Amino acid sequence: MKILMMETGGWGGILHYSFNLAEALALAGNDVVLATNEEYELEHLPSRFRVARIFRREAYFLTIWKLARLLALEKPDILHVQSVISQRKDWLLFFFLSLARIKFIITSHNVLPHETRPMEHFTYGMMYRFAGGIILHSSSNLEEFRKTFPSLSTNKIRIIPHGHYAFFSGEDINKMRARERLGLPLEKKIVLFFGLVREYKGLDVLMESAAPILKSRKDVLFLAVGTDAEGKREKYLKLHNELGLGENFKLLFQYVPFEMVGHYFFASDLVVLPYRRIYQSGILLLAMACGVPVAATRIGAFPETMRDGATGVLVPPGDAGGLRDGILSVIDDTERLNEMGRNAKKIAREEFSWEKIAEKTLEFYNDLTARLRRNQNENEIPNVK
Repeated sequence: MKILMMETGGWGGILHYSFNLAEALALAGNDVVLATNEEYELEHLPSRFRVARIFRREAYFLTIWKLARLLALEKPDILHVQSVISQRKDWLLFFFLSLARIKFIITSHNVLPHETRPMEHFTYGMMYRFAGGIILHSSSNLEEFRKTFPSLSTNKIRIIPHGHYAFFSGEDINKMRARERLGLPLEKKIVLFFGLVREYKGLDVLMESAAPILKSRKDVLFLAVGTDAEGKREKYLKLHNELGLGENFKLLFQYVPFEMVGHYFFASDLVVLPYRRIYQSGILLLAMACGVPVAATRIGAFPETMRDGATGVLVPPGDAGGLRDGILSVIDDTERLNEMGRNAKKIAREEFSWEKIAEKTLEFYNDLTARLRRNQNENEIPNVK
């Protein structure tokens, strides 16, 4: 099958997802082209698929023209959309794709953006309406989709889990080497918050939960590492000062290059995801693939992906006390942490392998093609002599 995968950002979690899926589909014998941004951050990684860098942050109509030209050149059997060019304009693009009978699927990583702006409920609803198929990552996401878009049919939706991110884990990385590379102390228990810092991710909840722990514990180090996506760095620095968190809670507002991401996870004893809301998180699949247990809130796809008590602990969302208790319930039990990490790694690499994700995705492609062919045959007007 000839597949054109559309990922518009060129960096971050959705690109990492697209890269791994495109590679697995290519390994299965398909001809795959990844259409991505001019600023493609994974150019150093070898791949079995082809890359077309056509998207830019500006110049919307030029980008549309480049996409149309690529579609005309490649003539793919399926267009698989991982991210959009414009959250407000692309419903028109998808309308014209449907008129042109171009078969396309949308992977809805988020049913709606976490920070929804005016009109986006309408525009996303129209995009989903025009799509030939929609992929969601969990049954909880399907429930959310039904609540958000009650008028849309769910017959064309397929639940396909998110794959793991083991490609961040180099064979030569272990805890000691990772900590030495990052300049982190070898003797401390390290709790990691990682990724773009956004309000819905609950960094403030983690800071409030850490304050009572750090008052009595000098052997625990909290790391919050990621880009300040909303310009609220000063807010967190002020809270850090008000809570008296000190040097054992480090706020590192910085972009982490691809080759260094895995080091932070291997250096850690526990990863925390204190999110207030979420659909699914690549950070969870990354932690699991690296064999690191997770303390996460009981929301979104987390309960379906984790095994509470076996790969980590689940706590109520927005509850600093509950998160504190969850962290303390495991942080001192090295044997239990190691067992959770082994369980997480095994589940990630078996249940959430990209080979399985690609197999389910191809099955969906074929089902969509067969369904659209049936619909076309039913709508054809027979010749009358």
